[in-house]
Amino acid sequence: MPEPPRKPRLTKRRIIGLIAALFTLWIAWQAYDILTGKPDPKVDYATPFYELIDSAQVRVGDNAFDALNELFRRARDAEHGLAEGLDPLTIDTDDYDAQSSFTNMLDGPFRPSRWVKQIEAIKSLRADGTFDLAARVATLKWSAAPRVTTAPFFIMYMDARSGMIGEIRSLCKLQAARMRLAAHAGDWEDFVAAFDQSMAVIRLVSFEPTFVDSLVAVSCHALILQQLRWALVEYEIPEATARALRDALDRGIRLPPPDYVLSGEMYFQLDSLQHEYTASGRLPASSFRIYADDFRSSVGSALAIAIPGHKTAQRLTREAFEEMKRISNLPLSEIVALERSGWSVQLPLSQVAVSAPSSTIPKIWARRDAEFAATRLMLSIEVFIAHRGEAPASLSDLVPGLLDAAPVDPANGKPYGYQRVANDPHGREYRLWSFGIDGGDNGGAEDPNNPWWDADEETDWVVNQPRDVPAGIRP
Repeated sequence: MPEPPRKPRLTKRRIIGLIAALFTLWIAWQAYDILTGKPDPKVDYATPFYELIDSAQVRVGDNAFDALNELFRRARDAEHGLAEGLDPLTIDTDDYDAQSSFTNMLDGPFRPSRWVKQIEAIKSLRADGTFDLAARVATLKWSAAPRVTTAPFFIMYMDARSGMIGEIRSLCKLQAARMRLAAHAGDWEDFVAAFDQSMAVIRLVSFEPTFVDSLVAVSCHALILQQLRWALVEYEIPEATARALRDALDRGIRLPPPDYVLSGEMYFQLDSLQHEYTASGRLPASSFRIYADDFRSSVGSALAIAIPGHKTAQRLTREAFEEMKRISNLPLSEIVALERSGWSVQLPLSQVAVSAPSSTIPKIWARRDAEFAATRLMLSIEVFIAHRGEAPASLSDLVPGLLDAAPVDPANGKPYGYQRVANDPHGREYRLWSFGIDGGDNGGAEDPNNPWWDADEETDWVVNQPRDVPAGIRP
């Protein structure tokens, strides 16, 4: 009688073989998806992005967007003409991190040819009505790029604003030159107008909630405020001018907070992410051109499999931006301490994370706030001097007439250093300094080779530091 067939025994070898077969199938499916998969965006990030913009603006009167574009176009053309035969104008080696150095900001090594070109450019812009247009823009309350509904919205949004981001720098550099030339001529009305118009443009651009808009606005802000402080040191400012400048500063600097920019950039990045991942939530091999020459190689495929899926990438991105919001609410001194301790934000490895959060961005925002507060305090002192004929004995003399409370440096929560001076070679009646990121009073000592927020040694920052101009060099 034949033996009945034996049931296959589930041996250890067979179990391992089955697992290996399943794993091979999984790898094959992942490779197929990575090589052939297409993005499958499903979430509408455009709506919350534009709702954010709407919440920040009271839309009364005309939209300044088209007028800004025209203004920036004219400034770009004028700057190109100004630079012919000379080194290109720059704010700094890094436009996003500008705290202008005078050796390369506007006039290079103070060559007379630069001054001549600048005067020609300013005259040309005045003659063709560009500054009249800038004055009209300064009266407008809001600006918003045309709303796009076509996906991917982040690409269409940037296309709608093409050129606008870079050209604001051209305008701010020329307005800074206009301020300097007006100060030299004693034309304080034109000086105030150039400052007011610049601050208004910076504010309007800041309503677009992306990193690039915010950082370009900050670089222009640093340039214009630095030019203002130089004029306050080098020239005797009438009281009416000092008050008008402080009013313009208060109007122009009401920028949206970092949380606003971070929320907008987060929607921007999340929309970018979902246009990169396949329907099954993997990154396709085509995303790895930046990681391997042959992006269809085994290296590219292995990277694609190892990188977090779409859901994980979304979660990590949201967590990164929430961490950025927390850091951005800290004083500059604490941000710098975190940076030096090696703090960083973890983002998914992806080509779309071109604006990956780091300590640099909150540090720039914090520095902007510290610079604004110090410049406003300096203007208040100048109003006091113009009205009383002498510098205040202490900063408490500014309260309550010019300030509501004793000034505190937002960089570190400490008071400012202040003292009257006599026989100053630059004619200053006082020295005003921030204690810097360490919060310790170093008597106004500065590191000449490093900016105060990045100095290796703890230093102070003299707010009304005179410009180091070679003797006899003036426009």
